[in-house]
Amino acid sequence: MIMKDVPGITVFVCNSSKCKKKGGKDLYRGLKKDVKEEGLKSKVKLQKTDCTGNCKLAPVISLQPMNIWYGKADDETKEEIMRKIRKEIEKEGA
Repeated sequence: MIMKDVPGITVFVCNSSKCKKKGGKDLYRGLKKDVKEEGLKSKVKLQKTDCTGNCKLAPVISLQPMNIWYGKADDETKEEIMRKIRKEIEKEGA
């Protein structure tokens, strides 16, 4: 079955034990809060993932479909991701 009305942007946040310990859990919560507060839930899907195989770069976040990957993500990374999401949504609306 083809799904309709699926958000155009998906943010994958690694939820493996190493990524969680290095801040992935808090980054997921922060992104979830920002997406909700900015009213972007219909445009952005946040998804926890299992290990991405990049443990040396924990925590890892991927922004799709832009195919942007972040390693050693932190609060500054979270803000950059939100800027990229806003820019992508703005571009789609143009």
